[in-house]
Amino acid sequence: EWTELLHVAKAAVEYGVRLDGMALTSALHSCQQLGLADEALEYLEHMKHLGDDNNDNKEEQTTRGRQRKGAKQPLRGPDGVAYRLAISACARSPG
Repeated sequence: EWTELLHVAKAAVEYGVRLDGMALTSALHSCQQLGLADEALEYLEHMKHLGDDNNDNKEEQTTRGRQRKGAKQPLRGPDGVAYRLAISACARSPG
């Protein structure tokens, strides 16, 4: 299932779909579980561009129409969780 999630995320990026913070975090979690360091670093780089649009509308605080409970502000870049997932993916990588 982790591999399938990465296939979907990769296909979305190839088709020009911009992944939101939740999708990128899920992709990073998959990389962490599978020990895919290079892919984790790519998704971390994608995450660094989350706030590039500078849209200050309320839609940013929702994901697929659902309110992100507990989110005080929209995710505009990598947070501590994203960095920990990427570091863990690197640590689990076979080489």
